[in-house]
Amino acid sequence: MGLGNNGSKVLYSLKLPSRANVATIAVHLRQSEITSADPANHSASDRPVIYVDANNVINVVSRKAVDPVAHTANFLKEWSQEGFIVVPVCDGPRPQSKQQTNKSRAVRQKAKHKSVILRQDLRRISRQLKDGGVDAATRKRLEDEQAELCKSIKSAETQSVNVVPPNFPMLLEEELNKISAHDKQKGGGSVAPVVTAMFEADALIKGAFMNKKFQLVMSNDADYPADLGDKCIAIKEFGTKNLVISSTSKVTLEKAMSSLGNESNANLKVPPHPIYEGVVHIKMRALISVIIGCDVCPGGLPGIAPKTLASEIAKLKESSANNEDIYNNLLAYAVKSGPPSFSEEVLTTFVNAIVYQPTNEFGCEGERTYISDAPQELPGYLQEFKSAATIMESGPDVLECKGSCYGHSHNFLGAMKHHQCNKCKEIVCHLCSTDLHKSGTDKYCLPCYVEEKMLPEEENVSADADSKSLQQMRKELKDEYNFNGADQLSIDEVEEAWLSYALQREMEEMADKVRFPIYDASAIDNEDKWDVLAEIDFNNGGSFLLDDKIEDMHLPDILELFAAFVRFGSSEQKHTTWQKDGSVYTAIPQMFIDFAKECRVDASYRLLRRCLRHTFDSRTESLDKKTAKIVLCNGEVGIHLSTPIPA
Repeated sequence: MGLGNNGSKVLYSLKLPSRANVATIAVHLRQSEITSADPANHSASDRPVIYVDANNVINVVSRKAVDPVAHTANFLKEWSQEGFIVVPVCDGPRPQSKQQTNKSRAVRQKAKHKSVILRQDLRRISRQLKDGGVDAATRKRLEDEQAELCKSIKSAETQSVNVVPPNFPMLLEEELNKISAHDKQKGGGSVAPVVTAMFEADALIKGAFMNKKFQLVMSNDADYPADLGDKCIAIKEFGTKNLVISSTSKVTLEKAMSSLGNESNANLKVPPHPIYEGVVHIKMRALISVIIGCDVCPGGLPGIAPKTLASEIAKLKESSANNEDIYNNLLAYAVKSGPPSFSEEVLTTFVNAIVYQPTNEFGCEGERTYISDAPQELPGYLQEFKSAATIMESGPDVLECKGSCYGHSHNFLGAMKHHQCNKCKEIVCHLCSTDLHKSGTDKYCLPCYVEEKMLPEEENVSADADSKSLQQMRKELKDEYNFNGADQLSIDEVEEAWLSYALQREMEEMADKVRFPIYDASAIDNEDKWDVLAEIDFNNGGSFLLDDKIEDMHLPDILELFAAFVRFGSSEQKHTTWQKDGSVYTAIPQMFIDFAKECRVDASYRLLRRCLRHTFDSRTESLDKKTAKIVLCNGEVGIHLSTPIPA
């Protein structure tokens, strides 16, 4: 997200009435500056060029679209019809130094959990309204709360979705081909083939700017003008209602505005603290970004706001006119004023993470290029960015964070704020952790937070299989069951192995308690045991009910089956001996609560916890785009679902 909320405080901006105004400015820049069109992109060198951060654009304009990729392709085509050569650039593999990626993933996970909790409140209020028995004032209050909850749920669910598919570059290219976006459009422009960066689209686009390949960059990330200097102009707002371009220089935008003529309704907005204006030292611009907060250091240095920094930079410029001296003095100021752990070595590493990210395309095997000279030395944290001649040094300490969800552990500089999860005892950075209580004393990684919030392990849980810790299970596997390699097992594997041994001797006498036995997947997939009544594509809703193959006699059972999927238990119903049940018992349908209780012997709690774990695991594929089968087995209607569950 570039500079976060500080972008508007440090960048000049120009509000424009139409895309035509943007095109006029771009043509003016094309004519007034010596630029070289990239022949690989387009042969019409007279046309202005926009480089588009496609990952940013799909999040900004296509988040609510039914098909975000197709919507983005059409959006790019529309801009090409204004006469632009539009060059879409997609992210390649994200480098470990981009901590904003981990923050964004954590934000999505928190939003996902928030939506589940809010839905519980919504069901409670809806039940109160349905039951009646409240006076008019109370009913009005409940209806208002219901409306607000619906808005909050919709917002949280939208925020929890990552709209960028894993194979985004390929899918975007396919959609552009479908709509002939690469052909010459009515305005004379076209969309160039999709380009994928070696790492981030940001770096490749910045390299293209240094080589004068375009006039404008489209992205609401403020780091483009911040990192590239006063001559860079970014289209930072590009929706249908608002069009805003930004720069670190007032003069640059005034020249752009002059190309529109005297009749223009363009409105120039001056930021309160234009701290990048006139700064030509590339590392100093990067250091300013690190201090106020950027992708490599989200949140920046506590206590140094743009206003404070602007005052300090003004003092440094008064004391010296040498850019290198100003940079070194600003670095010393940041070390002195920032957190004690942020040494000069740490801050320099952050700066180098911005300056020395390669600007090559994905798959390039040639010499690496940068927005400045190739790095002579780099710390181990930035090993991904080294050139053939770069000397690697150990650099500041690097730690591994468990991550905000399973399968997404990541490295971070040990100087950054981090904690030990109160439950699993693993290291977690401040971006991927949260507080269970308002006191702020109990820090949890997000996976453990969800489990503890919705299915807490209270002290008064009976001493059965559900109350044993992982450490106890590992110890019993080794000591009582002589299980080799117990220390190398994952969480799920420890639970499975322990349950297998511990329940083996009790299975015969307790088997009659298991109403819903769990079978091996191969047994479930054996179609000889059931008949298929209909195939369901979840994208098409309930249209499968119109299938002629379904006999009328089965329709009531099918409707009852789907009704059970959205039937929740009452909050008054008790499921445990605890003083208060975990919120999971009202967060998921009663059918699954019953299944968890009666599918195994003494394993309901742990099975529900695992259900939560996989529900909030971003690697678990959604059923939205899956198919299922309505089946008939021994005279009963059921459903056959299939989706891979990550280990």
